[in-house]
Amino acid sequence: SALGLLFAAKYFGRVHALVEAEGWLQQADECFQTQANAFKANEDCNSYQWLTFFHTLKYALVRPDPTYIRNGMARLCLDLGIATMDNLGYQVPYGDTANFKGTFSEVPFFKMLGATLRDPAYRPILALKDRLKPAFDADAIQSIGFQYDVELGEGRPWSRFMDVSVLPVEPIYYDHFEGAAHVAQKLAFDKVVFRHSLDPEDDYLLLDGLSNGGHLHRDGNAIVRYTSKGRIWLADADYLKAPQKFHNTVMVFKNGRGALIPPYTELGEVVWLDPLGYSRSTVRGYCGTDWTRHILELHGRGFLVFDQVVAQESADYHLRCVWRVVGDTAWDSAQRRLRVDQQGALMELVAAPGSCAEETFAFKLEPMIRANWDEYPYCGASSEVKVLQERASVRLESGQDHCFFNVFGTEGPY
Repeated sequence: SALGLLFAAKYFGRVHALVEAEGWLQQADECFQTQANAFKANEDCNSYQWLTFFHTLKYALVRPDPTYIRNGMARLCLDLGIATMDNLGYQVPYGDTANFKGTFSEVPFFKMLGATLRDPAYRPILALKDRLKPAFDADAIQSIGFQYDVELGEGRPWSRFMDVSVLPVEPIYYDHFEGAAHVAQKLAFDKVVFRHSLDPEDDYLLLDGLSNGGHLHRDGNAIVRYTSKGRIWLADADYLKAPQKFHNTVMVFKNGRGALIPPYTELGEVVWLDPLGYSRSTVRGYCGTDWTRHILELHGRGFLVFDQVVAQESADYHLRCVWRVVGDTAWDSAQRRLRVDQQGALMELVAAPGSCAEETFAFKLEPMIRANWDEYPYCGASSEVKVLQERASVRLESGQDHCFFNVFGTEGPY
């Protein structure tokens, strides 16, 4: 509607000299000028947010008001978008996005900004998006507009947010969603990215830091994507399944009752010491506990995920570490080993014994079925999501903990 006011003011003000046009311009300015100074919308959804960025860029060019471009926010939106694009070229569908490949709502913004900046570093990204979109004949969420094809010259490698990096929380977003009530701004983060190239054979892993925002999912501290060997291994893609149990996460129940995960995750540290990458992040005050997820990567081999749940209140706790996969699967309970076959490419996940209590395992089909993976070409015999739950029931006094240890990758055995 704000874009409509802008277009109406431009046309009717110039052609018909309507006095109302100035008021329409002021309303459009009020809507877009705040967004022009931010690198995130009020969304935490890698689909709808691109409509906001595309509209803001249109405003900047039509008004014209170059603030969004000159202050670097438009470029930062694009770079953050590439950081949350997996190595197959899909926007990772955190938030309400129904399909593993996203919606391609990012393409108009990517192409318009690429044409505006004329930066050849983006040429390979735009070419990749063009190749992918017709490959699956996606029913994309597209804004009405032109295709902004432009010759950007010889593409050069895109190298921002490589190895292990942190995407910060946008300050305006943090203030709007009452971040100060939950975590200090310097400790809050949006995403953690493990990536070393844009090669689809290479490993890519994305950890979410937020459980709030528009079109949110309750996926703070969850691994929302892992790709390797040209495949997507961890399943996390559904418009409707916002609750925590539908993510690769840890669930906590205290004295038989659960609780919503807090909206922000606290960053401990992120380190890259070639060939090792490490991140530590904590959800504080989660159902009577602090839950810290440690991720250690050995580049080219796989990941160790160490989840530590520390009781802040003495109680009886039931804990679940959840992994969701697609493909042909085999679960060996004696070896605590999950094997996933996606038409010749293999991933293995091995669960080490827990630290404080005997663990049990449940391996089952997704209890609420929706055909989100039917178009995924490597599902094998079934496109249904398979869920592994590692379970521990334990009495913890304040300060005591229970830990889950899991290692996974495509270069097994582990």
